Amino acid sequence: MRKIIFLLAVIIMFVLMLSGCGSSKQAETASAPGAPAYDQQVSVNNQSTAQEEAKPDDNNGLEQKIIREAQLLLLVPDVNKAAEKLEDMAGKSGGYVQNAHLWQGNGGMQGQLTLRVPTGKMDSFIPEIEALGQVKSKNVSGKNVTEEYYDTEARRKNLERQESRYLELLKEAKTVKDMLEIEQELSRVRGEIESLQARLKVLDNLTELATINVDLEAPRNISTGITLKEPLDQRVKAAWLRGINGMANMAEGLIVLLFMLLPYSPVFAVVGFIGYRVWKKRSSKNNDS
Repeated sequence: MRKIIFLLAVIIMFVLMLSGCGSSKQAETASAPGAPAYDQQVSVNNQSTAQEEAKPDDNNGLEQKIIREAQLLLLVPDVNKAAEKLEDMAGKSGGYVQNAHLWQGNGGMQGQLTLRVPTGKMDSFIPEIEALGQVKSKNVSGKNVTEEYYDTEARRKNLERQESRYLELLKEAKTVKDMLEIEQELSRVRGEIESLQARLKVLDNLTELATINVDLEAPRNISTGITLKEPLDQRVKAAWLRGINGMANMAEGLIVLLFMLLPYSPVFAVVGFIGYRVWKKRSSKNNDS
């Protein structure tokens, strides 16, 4: 009996030892990838934090980037003088005339001007334009490019930091192959940086200076409903000249028709001769009868 109890005790201890070793291995296996998972989570959190820092926030006090435009159609007494006045007004406001085109239309002089004025002065500048004549149409619009601007700027800064790291690696390169690969990446990064810089310059220009397109037209002559007749001698003279011109045109037409039919004269002669012979035979038969 004692041997049986002793054997049971040994078996129970052996089972407990096996279960303890298995649980410790599972704990090690579960904890081993824990460190990389934590590192990965930290990396993701850092990346998301960097993206949040790069993304513009409306509450961070960033300068708003607004592209403002306006389109006006004016009726002015003198298109040339109005165009000169607009050019002078744009210069005094700190802007300039980007394009100017004047031409003589069917209803009188017309003009198109594109003005660039500081965005902050646009609201006060438009009433000055309206004072030059009668406003027929007006349209003012704005486009918010704040997010695009600061996103582009953040991408440019990130690429510049990447460029600096490549330059450091280029100094430490040991082989020609490494140098060529690094220089290739540097060229690519530099191209992207220049593209983003060009876009930022365009956005700066569009947001700092508003664009105002002004169409100028001269009022068309308004009929009074009274028709003044010309003197009698002038009307007679005009009628005589019209008659002479009509006869001359008719004579020219006949001459042209004659020369046009001249190549067919042999055909007409043959047909006429045959017709004459037939008519003569019929006439002689009628006389005999």
